[in-house]
Amino acid sequence: MPDPKPETMDLWAVRKKGTNEYLPQVKRQHGFSFTEPTSIEKEPPRLHFTEKAAHASLAQWLRGYHKKTRSGGYSNYSGEYDYEEYITVEPVAHRRLEDMEVVRFAALEQVKED
Repeated sequence: MPDPKPETMDLWAVRKKGTNEYLPQVKRQHGFSFTEPTSIEKEPPRLHFTEKAAHASLAQWLRGYHKKTRSGGYSNYSGEYDYEEYITVEPVAHRRLEDMEVVRFAALEQVKED
């Protein structure tokens, strides 16, 4: 039986135009909105399964830093922790759509020989 043709998968990433710098994977200390374009030699890019998802991610990143605050505490009635979360966005002046682009990667499946 002939070997099957290797499968490919399209993935998308956000890159700073004219560079080898991509928005990196999310770090645990902060969310994605706190990242900046980074060389792929330093950090792997954040990959998206659809082009639409990459554009949505870029749109939120361009808005600025997303900060979450909580208010509330323990309820007097149920004894459970009751709080509300608020998201505020702090604009980042140097982030511009004109400087960024969504690019496609074609990932190629490689089967390891036993």
